[in-house]
Amino acid sequence: MSWFNSFKKRRQEAEALACFDEAINCGYVDNGDVYIDRGICLQSLNYDLDAIDDFDRAIALQPENSLTFHMRSISKSSTGDFRGCVSDLQEAIRLAGIDNKYTRNQDAHVRETGYKDSAHYYRLQMDFAKTTLDQFEDSVARSGWTGLHARERYEKKANKRRRGSTKNAEAIMNPKRVWEVALTMLGAILLLIASNGRHPYGFYVVLRLVITVGAVYWAWRVYKVGLWAWSWVFAAVALLLNPFLPIRMQRSQWQPIDLSLGVLAFVWCGYWLIRKRGAA
Repeated sequence: MSWFNSFKKRRQEAEALACFDEAINCGYVDNGDVYIDRGICLQSLNYDLDAIDDFDRAIALQPENSLTFHMRSISKSSTGDFRGCVSDLQEAIRLAGIDNKYTRNQDAHVRETGYKDSAHYYRLQMDFAKTTLDQFEDSVARSGWTGLHARERYEKKANKRRRGSTKNAEAIMNPKRVWEVALTMLGAILLLIASNGRHPYGFYVVLRLVITVGAVYWAWRVYKVGLWAWSWVFAAVALLLNPFLPIRMQRSQWQPIDLSLGVLAFVWCGYWLIRKRGAA
């Protein structure tokens, strides 16, 4: 949670979300704390259904952590699941009575804000949650138009937003990703030019240098996000076209290779541009 707090102080929740996506993408799929932090981040951005999904994952990894149940109760309340909110707070109170590292950490945190311990804080939240649930059930239980109006009012207030297409749009417009794709497309164009006709010797030297640097970058980049097969592909391209220990072939032999690599580069650009950042 400390990671998210440092971002929140600077009001950079969207940047924090991108960092947590990248962490999970890089293999931190067994770290409950990362899912808790990302869930809190999603919650602060009003993506409560996505936050609940992350809290579910965190609970599977850390079933004795009362904080996760408390945070999930907040998102459940926001989505209109008031019974689920009360149920999660009941579990949070039960876990807060167990002496473990999660309870000790949470107790220390809430004491800094003036509460006796985490169980005391959760009970206060439970009182509010039960009042909200009672109000909801009383309103909906009314017969006729009044009850229907109450249900519609609660439905309108419920937050049902997901990242969905918004997440994909943010990924496509990510400045770093756009620059990566733009420079890779430039290399692809050079390869396609090289695949047709004769060109000065200096052009081929520049081509080899540009493609080698780009391939080394991509090998490192995709290795970081867990696409190890692609990392080997880019490493092979760098070795094939490196200008330091060049492989000697006739122009007629290089041209189909340049054409194939140029097409591959364009396909890769399309894939990388639309690829979801959080895909594990």
